[in-house]
Amino acid sequence: WVLCWVCRCLTSTLWGIAADRIGRKPVVVFGILSVVIFNTLFGLSVTYWMAIATRFLLGALNGLLGPMKAYAIEVCRPEHEPLALSLVSTAWGIGLIIGPALGGYLALPAEKYPNIFSPDSLFGRFP
Repeated sequence: WVLCWVCRCLTSTLWGIAADRIGRKPVVVFGILSVVIFNTLFGLSVTYWMAIATRFLLGALNGLLGPMKAYAIEVCRPEHEPLALSLVSTAWGIGLIIGPALGGYLALPAEKYPNIFSPDSLFGRFP
């Protein structure tokens, strides 16, 4: 988890520069796709080093927060900019709480819900 944050810290300036040069939307779409892909690969990791590599890439390729804040300032009138920035940060914080809570609730589906998920299925192999 810390590795992901360190990589985000190291690459956030680069993602900000990329968002200024090629546009906010492509950077945000790429960030969302990288989250989906590398979180899925992290869940399907079969070795320790695969898990480390996917978390590293997840952090390095996820440049969402800065461009989203910049986009919020660009689309809002000046009197609404503080509200827009606080909404972006609040949504980010809620995601940091809801995501792991939901993941913990849905962990080990083949053991918790054997009527729905077979132990021989993908969810049994990668709980």
